[in-house]
Amino acid sequence: VKGLPRLRRELGEGTVAPVLADLVPNPYYLPPYRFVIEAGWYDDPDAAGRAALAARLPVPQREFLLGVGPGSASFDPEARIVSVEERGDEVEVRYRAAREALLVVASTFDAGWSARVGGRRRPIWETAAGMMAVALPAGERQVRFPGMPPRDGVTT
Repeated sequence: VKGLPRLRRELGEGTVAPVLADLVPNPYYLPPYRFVIEAGWYDDPDAAGRAALAARLPVPQREFLLGVGPGSASFDPEARIVSVEERGDEVEVRYRAAREALLVVASTFDAGWSARVGGRRRPIWETAAGMMAVALPAGERQVRFPGMPPRDGVTT
């Protein structure tokens, strides 16, 4: 990026990355919490990876999940995150969706993670990229991830 050495001198090394993020949008950036409009399920991780590479939709709109599921599904394209709260070892995401929505969390999948909506456990799938995804019911609700450590800088 033209002018980067000057930015480093004027702002200091540690502040360059946030400034660059504002100056040069990254088309591959994925937010820590996002909704997708389509998903496909694959028994074989290699098949999921190949499907992800061959996809024509922009990355933030589609996910490739490992495990047993409906094959493919579409989800609420208008689903929105209302807020994210981190309390100790729990993360709570408040959301609004007119119909079922698929939330992808940019944290490394672990079989021990759990998600709860209204006190009921929701299945978590691993994505082809090793993140977590959970299908959420319609409504204005909250999903809790007990035992999930806080992520620096994502509280809204």
